[in-house]
Formats: sequence, C-alpha cells, structure tokens
Amino acid sequence: MHLATLLSNSSGRVIAATGSIKPSGVDIVIVSSGNSSMVQQAPFVVRPIIGLDSPKDTAQRLQPVTASQVSKAKIKPGSAPVPIRQHARDLFEVSKYVHNGEVSKLDAKKWVLSRCYRKLAARLKKTRTSWREPDLITLLKKWRPQANEVITGFVDVSAPGHALVAQVVRKWVVVDAEKHIPLSGDGASRFVGGCIASILEHLRNVVPASIGKPGNLDFATDALSVLQALLEQEKTKWLFTQTSLGKHLRPDPPRYVRHHPSVPFAVHVAQHDDAGDNDEVISQSRRGSTGTMFTGTSASLAEAEGDEGGEGGDQDEDEDADEDEDEDTVGGE
Repeated sequence: MHLATLLSNSSGRVIAATGSIKPSGVDIVIVSSGNSSMVQQAPFVVRPIIGLDSPKDTAQRLQPVTASQVSKAKIKPGSAPVPIRQHARDLFEVSKYVHNGEVSKLDAKKWVLSRCYRKLAARLKKTRTSWREPDLITLLKKWRPQANEVITGFVDVSAPGHALVAQVVRKWVVVDAEKHIPLSGDGASRFVGGCIASILEHLRNVVPASIGKPGNLDFATDALSVLQALLEQEKTKWLFTQTSLGKHLRPDPPRYVRHHPSVPFAVHVAQHDDAGDNDEVISQSRRGSTGTMFTGTSASLAEAEGDEGGEGGDQDEDEDADEDEDEDTVGGE
C-alpha cells in the first residue's frame, strides 16, 4: 500500500510517510508540506488530533466516513478537497471496513479515486508536459519494434481476478484461448500503442474534466484497475525496459525547479516545494495490532505545531502552481 499516494487528495502539496512496526502495533508519521513562506525545522512538535490521546472536541469534529458513504462514493462538482486530517482519518477507517468485509475492495477503490482524482489528473497531465511534442500517448501509438528486434512471448491475463482485463483488451489486441496476449508479429505494437495508449488517453479525457458526470467515476476506477493489472505484468515491464520502447519513450530533461533559499538543495530535490517548506506532521499509531497494518481497534493521529496549509500531493510531487490551479475543482453534470 502506497500510503503517501492514498493520502494525496490534492495536487499542490507534498506528502511523505514513514513508520515502524512494533510488538504493540504500527506507528506511522505523515509529513505534509504547507504553503507558508516560513520554514519549520526539526524536531517537530507532534500533538494528537484524533484517536486515543486526542482532545474530545477535535475527535467530535472529525467524524469518520461511514461504510455506507464509502459504498455510495461520488464527486460533487466544484467541491474543494477534504482537509488532510479528515482524509487521513477516513482512509484508515476505510481500510478497516475492507478488512472487516463491510466494504468491497472495488467500492474502496472508487472512494479513494473520488477523493484523490486531482492527483491522478496532475499525473495524467504529465503525459503531455513532461514529453512536450510528441507527448507520451502519441509516442506509445507510434512505436514499432526495430527491424532486427525479435519480440516473442505473451502477457498473461488468465488469473481469476483478470476477467475484466481480458474482456476490455480484446478491443485492441488478440486474446487467445488461454487468455494470453501474444506479442510476436505486430502483437507488441498493438499491445503498447493500441491497448496501453488508448486506456491512458481515455483516462486523460475523463479526469478531471468530466469525472463528476454519471458513470465516469465507475469507468475511471475500472480503467485504472485494468491498466494496473497490465503494467504489473513482468512481460510488460520487460517491454518497457529491455526493448527499443524504453529509448523511444525517453522524456524531455526535467524542467528547472525553484528552491526556497533557507533549505538545503538536497531537501528541495526531494520535496519540489515552490511555495515554501513549512511542514505539517501527522502521526498515526495503531495499538493492539500485531500483524496487518490498520487492523487494530484503536488509533491516534497527530500533527506538528505550525501552519496548516492546504491538502496534499505525494513525495515525488513537482507540479508547478500554475499547472495545478485548475485541478482542484471538477466538471459536473
């Protein structure tokens, strides 16, 4: 589970997560950058905001999302991101609902996307901005193996959980009786330029412009599940790293990133924070759990003293403020 990504319900901040597993449970610390010109330096002062040690009035203000609300997830057009404290609490509650069987994994995925589509939109925008002209999708569509390049084998979509994958990809590629996608002949270029490129293109057209319209949240959730299943295949990884495709897709050199003068360069390389580095620290501790993360019965969530700022991106965030300006609202019906 990529916790920082799941917590990234906006495109303008940086979120990093770390933690440790102890006999008493799991301790998690989440650092979220703010938007102040001030610089907060370690050691951070961490204070609980929800859970066992939190003040009662704070706990009452941060009522978690219910299982029913998760199952009926939708996007309200023009809505602002949920505050990071609330989103963090809700995320841990949703993980418990899934573990206890109160919410299906599919509904949980849809709920996460309804909260984090802004981050997805920023990532999809990079298929244009990082590659310029031609963009990533165009390059995927144009790729053909070199004349002296022999590509054989197949992408396997026969796993029981890949029924949707096999059904969807038939539009672009051949799926044989064993539910394998052959890569020989023109199979590799059809798989890359037809299948992968088309799914990305459909997602980029929907997120965020029309994801609030009826049916589009379901579509985007399914499309992401199919794309993830394909990209996690070892043969797909081999195509992208060990054939001419890797060189063909090489993006433009990264653009210059502005750095706050009060923080060492190395820190900025990791954070890419144009607006400043005032940080908010959130700590999630789960006691009474000896194995799986987020399955305990009690928790505490804390943050650092200082500016609260807006909501977040994950640790590798480097979108410019002007690029993200239009991504915190969504088109509706």
